Amino acid sequence: MKKKVPKEQTLEVFRPRVTSKHSNALINSRHDFTLLERKMLYCVINQLNPTLDNQSDLFGDLYFQIPVSTFGTDYHYRTLTDAMDKLHDRKVRVHDPATKKHYVINPIGFAKLERGIVTLKLQRESIPYFVDIKKFNYTSYELDMILSLTSTYSQTMFEQLSKLKNTNNKTLVLSLEDFKSLFGLDGKRAYDKVNNIILKVLEPAKKELAEKTDIHLHYELDYRNTRKVHGVVIKFEVRKPGHVPSHKELSRQFTEMTPTNQLTFINESLDLYNFTPAQRDRIQQTKKYLDKFIEVHLQLPSNVKNDTSYMAACLRKIGWK
Repeated sequence: MKKKVPKEQTLEVFRPRVTSKHSNALINSRHDFTLLERKMLYCVINQLNPTLDNQSDLFGDLYFQIPVSTFGTDYHYRTLTDAMDKLHDRKVRVHDPATKKHYVINPIGFAKLERGIVTLKLQRESIPYFVDIKKFNYTSYELDMILSLTSTYSQTMFEQLSKLKNTNNKTLVLSLEDFKSLFGLDGKRAYDKVNNIILKVLEPAKKELAEKTDIHLHYELDYRNTRKVHGVVIKFEVRKPGHVPSHKELSRQFTEMTPTNQLTFINESLDLYNFTPAQRDRIQQTKKYLDKFIEVHLQLPSNVKNDTSYMAACLRKIGWK
C-alpha cells in the first residue's frame, strides 16, 4: 500500500508562550547558529508542545510566522535576510554516546521575509529532535529572558544551567575540552589562552545573565594541583532578574573556595584590570589593599565604563598609589 504523505501544517502568527520547552538533545547538540539565528529557533521551539503525545505523529512540516519585532529593534533588513539564508543551510549534529547513534539534521527547509513577518518551515524529519516527546527530556525557561540575551555565549550558558535549575544539583562541571566544544571555541586559537575564555566568555555571560535572567553564577577553574587548567566548575543560584548579590553573599562564595582557588581567583581578577606589574604587587602584598580590591571587584557595577579607573579610585581612598 502506498504510504500517505503527511500534509503541511501552517500555524497562526506567532503568539509567544511565557515558557518554552527546549529539547535537551538539541541543547547538547553541535551547531554554529549565530545570535539572531538562535532567536529565530527559540521562537520556533516556543510554539512546540513536547507534552502532547499526539505530536509524535505530526501531520508534516510545520510553518511558523514570526513578527520581526520579536527579535528586537537592532536588526536591519540585510541582517535579517543574511540570517535567514544561513539558517536555511545550517545543520544540527546530535550524537548519543550510549547508543552510538549520530544524526545530522537540516531543520529549516524554507524561510521567507515579507511585510515584517519571518516565515520558517521546520521540516518534519527534525521535529522529534526538537520535542523529545517520549522521554519528556526537555528544559523549561522563559522566552523573554533568552531573547533578551545579546551573546551566543550567554545563550549557551543560560541553556545549560536552565537544565539544572529544577534539580538539587546547581553545579555544572566541564572539562576544558568539553567547555570549548559546548561554547564553540574549539579550533579557535585565541581561546587556547584561558584569560581570553574568562574575559570574552565567562565574565560577559556571568554579568548578562545576572542582569537579564534569574540565573546568577560564579565559576572556578579546575587546576587539579597543577599549573594547567583542566576544567571549569560553574555554580549558580536562582534569583530574581537584576538581583544584585549582597557583599555578604559574594564574600561567602569567595571564602568557600579552596586556598588554591582563592589565589587563582585573585590573579585572574587582577588580569581583568590594566594595572602595571608594580601596581599589582602593591595590591597583592598589602592586606588592606587586597581586601579592598576583592570587595570592590565582587561588587563592581555593570555600568562602569572604565573598570581600572574605578578600581584605582576606590583603592586610593585607603592610601594606595
